[in-house]
Amino acid sequence: MLLGRYIFREVVPSSVLGTVLATFVIFLHGIDPVLEPLVGSSNTTIETAVRVLMLALPALLPYTIPFGVLVGILIGLGRLASDGEIIAMRAAGVSSRKVIAPVLAFALIGAALAGLMSLRWTPRSIRESTAIINQLMANQLSAEIRPRVFEVNFPNTILYIGDVERFPSQPGQPPVARWHPVFIADLTPPEQRSNGVGPGADGPLVTVSREAMAVSDPVNNRLLLSLRDYSTHEMGRDRVAHDIGAEHGQQALYAEPPRQRTLPSSAMNTGQLMQYRGTDAIEMRIELHRRFALPVACLMLALVGIPLGITTAKGGKSAGYVTAVLLTFFCYHLSSITLIGLAKQRTLPVPLAVWLPDAAFGIVGAIFLYRMERPGERDLLGALKDLFGRAFAAFKRRPAEDAELPRRARAAWRLRLLPQIVDTYILSNFLFYVTLWLAGFVSLTLVYSFFELMPDMVRNKIPMVKMFTYLLFLIPNLIYLSLPFSILVAVLVT
Repeated sequence: MLLGRYIFREVVPSSVLGTVLATFVIFLHGIDPVLEPLVGSSNTTIETAVRVLMLALPALLPYTIPFGVLVGILIGLGRLASDGEIIAMRAAGVSSRKVIAPVLAFALIGAALAGLMSLRWTPRSIRESTAIINQLMANQLSAEIRPRVFEVNFPNTILYIGDVERFPSQPGQPPVARWHPVFIADLTPPEQRSNGVGPGADGPLVTVSREAMAVSDPVNNRLLLSLRDYSTHEMGRDRVAHDIGAEHGQQALYAEPPRQRTLPSSAMNTGQLMQYRGTDAIEMRIELHRRFALPVACLMLALVGIPLGITTAKGGKSAGYVTAVLLTFFCYHLSSITLIGLAKQRTLPVPLAVWLPDAAFGIVGAIFLYRMERPGERDLLGALKDLFGRAFAAFKRRPAEDAELPRRARAAWRLRLLPQIVDTYILSNFLFYVTLWLAGFVSLTLVYSFFELMPDMVRNKIPMVKMFTYLLFLIPNLIYLSLPFSILVAVLVT
């Protein structure tokens, strides 16, 4: 058990760090839909904003925990391999397969956490965050009225306010604001108006007021106005003006129904998904199988990560992160998106589409574990980096005739900024990681966009050539958006 605890301590820190980093990156990438209702509402408190942001995390963890598990295995076992400890184990007569039990025990813990998030906490967090956001959108009625702008968001009404003075709302109380002066034009057809002249009117009913206290009534989706020093003006069909003035009065402005977010299939409990028999049964079955397949991915990725980790002779933490990104996001999730897209088109059965990536990684992992004790160099990422470095070095190779020039003559025209040996070594690693990350982000987005647009393409009978033309001209925009982040990651990894 000493060896098992030693390996466990090597794997856990890197796994936690990898999970946190992946969650943070994905969270920032998709934070706009979460922040939009929070920023658009003036009655959002710090506690509400923090709670909504925290509720967005459980939905990400089923995807990032498998990545963290694989990162921890690759970095932990890779450190043992690069320091020669795996060789020392074998020299002492201890098989490298002794690392399988503690690593799989760690992967099982990760699978349990991912299962808890996927089966229980994700649906609950989505329901709670949707309820909070809908409440914020319903309560921001009076806060959205802008001064010195003609507001036309109220049905059949034009509203103009000279200035707005907002008061801090008490907990549990609706927002209150003071408007001064106020202009209201009721454009409802005269025969449908309950006040004024009624069917005998010709044109709108105009109300002007020196001041009004506006109180939000989100339950009835309206604003209650307490008018002061106001008057109404209306023209009759007989061309006689009907003007009425008063010191105090009441009026209600009914707004458009607030945009409420609907609950997606991911917000349903697992038991409800199992019993669902509705029209969109394919979406529900995909969600149900995916909730179980993502936790199992921790074990399947661990089977592949164990042999890759102990054969990583160089690269260190950078090799572990890059290999984990390639296997998790660009192999597992990319294939999963592709297969699920085919399942939505009824080309593949849903269970086969969702579970095929897990089965493939499990088979490959079993083969790798069987061949783990066989001799030979299998540092795949190191070989790929060496190949890329040789290709980059070929670009700075001098022509044959330059090699015959005297050393002094060559030094005379050489620029100090041209890459030297160390520069070539660093730049080859840097360009390798930039190309790797950029190609991965662009390809992942293209595949996701393709299967997202596939139903519209089939429904509207759009030819496949048009789809590929769209994706081709989408690539420059994706490179523009992904290149800064790819360069940042490449700098950190290099």
